[in-house]
Amino acid sequence: MSKVILMKKYIFSISVYSAIFSFLAITTLATILAIDYDFVSETISGLGKSNQKYSWLLVLTGITYSTLIQGLTPLLYFSSKSIGAKITNTSLVVIYGITSLLTSIFKIGNYNYIIGSFSEDRVHEILARVSFYSIWILIALSPITLKGNNQFTLPKTFSLILTPLVFTTGIIFEFNLHLEYRGLYQRFLFIIVMIWIILATKACQKQFSKRFKSKGDSNE
Repeated sequence: MSKVILMKKYIFSISVYSAIFSFLAITTLATILAIDYDFVSETISGLGKSNQKYSWLLVLTGITYSTLIQGLTPLLYFSSKSIGAKITNTSLVVIYGITSLLTSIFKIGNYNYIIGSFSEDRVHEILARVSFYSIWILIALSPITLKGNNQFTLPKTFSLILTPLVFTTGIIFEFNLHLEYRGLYQRFLFIIVMIWIILATKACQKQFSKRFKSKGDSNE
């Protein structure tokens, strides 16, 4: 198989894996460099506060992650059988990417009004909610939107098993219960999301690769 065909075959999955790696790497670096920051009780958004010398790292995370994660869009498009599923899955990934980017731009802790009666902190909070719900709707609906796709057995099973656990954790996080562990709750949710994305990407790649099988064989 030629290098060009090989690159076309895996370019989208490489993009998704790079998004996850960049997110983990940059946020870890930002956490290490942060001042007066407790990752157990504080959310990742706290890394972007104005009092943080390296708050720009959170913006870099948002730009990199939101861009690279869009590799999941064409993968889900080709893996979804009905037009309704294609529109639903791809729209949710696009919304997830856009709101993830904007969440990193609008900072928490800034209460100056920027949009009507909404402060920057409030806008950040709304965008964070939309980002979270969009990806979780995608995960929760995957057993339906990817119905009939045998490649997605593991991701669909994963979402069915963990949805109740995530719902419970989300309630604790949303209602600010156990504030001393708020940062850990958020990171747990992020880890679950990323595990699903990795599983989904792997399943999509198997489906997507079939489109290049004959072309690849002719170039070997």
